[in-house]
Amino acid sequence: MASSSKPTAVHFTLAFFVTATLILGIICYLNAKELAKAQADAKAQGDKAQQSQSALTKLLEEVQGLTQVIGYNSDDLGDPNISADQLPDGTVRKSLYSALVQYGKDHVQPSPASPKVSDTLLALRTALDAANNQIDGLQGNVKTAEGRLNQEMASHRNERQQLQTSQAGSEKQLQDKVVQQNEVLRSKDDEIAKVSGQYRQTLVEKEQVLDELDRVRQAKDEEISLLEKQITELRRRLDELEQVSFEVPDGKIVRVNTSTGTVWINLGSEDGLREQVSFSVYIQKHDGMARGKEDVKAKIEVAKIRGPHLSEARIISEDFNRPIQEDDPIYTPLWTPGVREFFAFVGNIDINGDGVSDRALLHDIMANANAEIELEVNDQGERMPADGKLSANTKFLVMGEMPDPSSVPAFDTERRAQIEKISQERTALQAEALRMGVRIVRLADFLTWAGVGAQERLFIPGQDRKFTLKSGSRSGATNEELGSSRLSPGQVSEVFNRDGTGQKKSTGQASGLYKN
Repeated sequence: MASSSKPTAVHFTLAFFVTATLILGIICYLNAKELAKAQADAKAQGDKAQQSQSALTKLLEEVQGLTQVIGYNSDDLGDPNISADQLPDGTVRKSLYSALVQYGKDHVQPSPASPKVSDTLLALRTALDAANNQIDGLQGNVKTAEGRLNQEMASHRNERQQLQTSQAGSEKQLQDKVVQQNEVLRSKDDEIAKVSGQYRQTLVEKEQVLDELDRVRQAKDEEISLLEKQITELRRRLDELEQVSFEVPDGKIVRVNTSTGTVWINLGSEDGLREQVSFSVYIQKHDGMARGKEDVKAKIEVAKIRGPHLSEARIISEDFNRPIQEDDPIYTPLWTPGVREFFAFVGNIDINGDGVSDRALLHDIMANANAEIELEVNDQGERMPADGKLSANTKFLVMGEMPDPSSVPAFDTERRAQIEKISQERTALQAEALRMGVRIVRLADFLTWAGVGAQERLFIPGQDRKFTLKSGSRSGATNEELGSSRLSPGQVSEVFNRDGTGQKKSTGQASGLYKN
């Protein structure tokens, strides 16, 4: 049996209970002390928070009163850490900043980046005081001006009174003058009415005379037109009968080289001759230069100026039945030694007979011979120059073929109008030539006398141009197509040798028929 002096479970439990009670009492004491301190601190913080709330309430009231004074009632003052110019619109600081910049920019110098209310108000007050001072000065000036104005008005009233008195006298004098003038005007009106009646009677008589003159003029114009037609026809018949020509040869042939087809003429540098000038060669027993084509037997063109009175020319064309000989006279209407010739042209200028205008070629030929086109009617029917007239210097009026209106489609009204203008200009120039005594010649005769022949032509497929050879013709000897070469081998029949004998030259060999 165990001894009773040993500790038992009850002892341990009691000891634990006592210890736990002591610890719990200590903890409770400490917690009570900390609670009392916390309550004291909480009361102090509450008092402090109440004081802060009162201060904040007072500050908010002051801010609200300040914003009311400023005039911007907004709950958003704006973040103080952000520059006022960067704040969003609607905040108090941004609105105040905008107002200070707007109203103080012209008064605060220099304008600050962050304007202040005090500086702006001071500057505005200073500007206001200056404006008030200026207003006071202007008001003084206004008072002075008003005094002077009153003086001037008093002076003007006196003058107006004097003018009214003078006007009354003048009006009476004017009325007297009006009465006198009315009497004079009535007298003048009577005279004018009388003169007007005489004038109207004169106009009636004048119109009658003009009508009679118009009838006489129309009759005379018809008579003159008929006489001009008769004169033109009589002159044409006279030219055909007499073929009078006052043209003289320009030079003569001095040497002929039939082998090279060249001749030499007695004209050169001292005569003012140029290269490429063409001449017609006449028979020696001709009937006159520039009369008919029957006396022209060849055409030559100057190739080289050899001396003062000597030039070499190539034969362009020649009548083989009438070969060129020495002393044959030569002539061209384009060139005269020491004289510049003037010509006029109207109608189609078709030199080579291909149906296309060769007006540019004609200009080159004229310029090369130092001749001048004094007047021409171009292919559009316009006179060039517009005010050009035939003169005493005009040598020939050259008449080209007239365009055929029937060959122009009916819808081509522009070309038909041009042909009509060409016809009118042709008629007008014929009348001018008749009055001026200018000789009228045909283009073909003119080209013959000038030694100008048809130029070489190049066939271009697709062009509607007239050519000597017919399209699609065949060679009768070889049945070859036209597109094949049709060039001559360069050998000419002996019948057409330039010696003009017409006899075939012997080769010196006998036919085999006569051999032994």
